[in-house]
Amino acid sequence: MNTVPLKNWRNIMLDTSVIIKLFHALGNTKDDEPKFVLDLLRYLSSNKAAISESQDRFFYISAITISEIWSKSTLQTHRERIMEAINHRNILFVSYDEEIAQHINDKYHSILSNKKLNKFAEEISFGNDLKMAREWILKDVMIIGTSDYMKCDVLLTNDKNTLMPMADKLGVFSALCHPDYFEFNADRTEFSSYKKPG
Repeated sequence: MNTVPLKNWRNIMLDTSVIIKLFHALGNTKDDEPKFVLDLLRYLSSNKAAISESQDRFFYISAITISEIWSKSTLQTHRERIMEAINHRNILFVSYDEEIAQHINDKYHSILSNKKLNKFAEEISFGNDLKMAREWILKDVMIIGTSDYMKCDVLLTNDKNTLMPMADKLGVFSALCHPDYFEFNADRTEFSSYKKPG
């Protein structure tokens, strides 16, 4: 798996769990994790990737994420809230299309059988509802595969139980948006590095 240092993150996929935390942060939650996610994304959106001074960062959000939010809000409302939270002009909403589906089928076919998905669901202690677990895991695979197809440097997530282990299994670099894994200054305006959970 190719891991990219935080300073070089240029193309960044945002998982559904990160978008939900952003929405909580905008709702004035007292929970620190959504505030941490907001601070991290605002830092990334206001600083260029270190590869070159002209390397603007790009944020990618899968159509699968929009469908997972499950609210009566319109797509336009979701986009406006996300753009308000991140405050960045380079936010790209990625359709789940035939090319991405083919990429996932070609690259991950060997692990996508029901038997293998059931085994993975058992490994992560998903419970007895294996059909629901397979559906949940497959949505994560669709987001992971989209990140891989778009050649993102990192897939940011707050889902350490399902998406992160699945991304590891598929060889796609993901980062857990939690303060324990980042180096940053006291007021969280500067982030220097990320260390993947052991």
